[in-house]
Amino acid sequence: MQDNQNEKSIKSFRDLKVYQNTYQAMLLVMKEILPKLPNSEKYDLRDQLSRSCKAHLV
Repeated sequence: MQDNQNEKSIKSFRDLKVYQNTYQAMLLVMKEILPKLPNSEKYDLRDQLSRSCKAHLV
């Protein structure tokens, strides 16, 4: 039973607040953190972070 009538019903995992917060964090990583990594990390950490963020979209 919903306590707040203004809340939408959950029909998909995308409706969950935890998913929405994680999605926003992923966008932050992709836009703010990955570009700032040093070139020495280009093919290691940057690639790994990028792939993990993209996997989250599936």
